Amino acid sequence: MHAEKLYRSGDSRAAWISIRELGAAVRRDHAMSRIEPILIDAFSRIRQNIELLHSRLPTLGYEFKHPQQAFVAATADDARQLAEIEDRFGVFPLSL
Repeated sequence: MHAEKLYRSGDSRAAWISIRELGAAVRRDHAMSRIEPILIDAFSRIRQNIELLHSRLPTLGYEFKHPQQAFVAATADDARQLAEIEDRFGVFPLSL
């Protein structure tokens, strides 16, 4: 697999296509260990963007109906619950 090389070279679209083509095999240890750096980087960026939006929107006049609920980070208990659901019903896509 060359997804990490593609991602690091700036071709994130091709990297994600490569990952998606793995299908269910993406969850196997050997595949996951290769794409984990991509996932960590990509979802860290996504979280940073969401946090930035959450903090800046009010400065632009946007009013959240429930500001404390507009962005709530996942907890260890959320991860536990997700694992239980996946055990029962099957795995979710990596992006959830």
